Amino acid sequence: MSGPTGRKLTRARIAKMLTYLMDHGCTKSELAKRMQMSRTCAGDWVNALHAAHCVYIAGYTQTLRNGTRATIYRWGQSDDVPKPLALTSAQRVARCRDKSTIDRAWKMPSTRARDAAIARCAKESAL
Repeated sequence: MSGPTGRKLTRARIAKMLTYLMDHGCTKSELAKRMQMSRTCAGDWVNALHAAHCVYIAGYTQTLRNGTRATIYRWGQSDDVPKPLALTSAQRVARCRDKSTIDRAWKMPSTRARDAAIARCAKESAL
């Protein structure tokens, strides 16, 4: 069967792709990794299935890089989940200045080391 990119996929690969979309739902990148194909090819297949109303947008997930949202697709005929609104400039600045975000990003290794040292001392004193 020839796909939207002109690349032929076997029925077994198409069944595998549809199984991933039915069972869990996944992003285009996750589907590309699982199917061992390029992200472009996986994206073209998902876009073609979405245009044919075979898959729907089940949600959005934050990616690690830049916090951009990745779309989660699932097999079925349902209404697409609306895309969350983008943060305003004030919300982005507040998030960046939030102390807990800064602590999590830069001080986590030292905090973890300190907690491990405290636990180690407590264990040694108990012996």
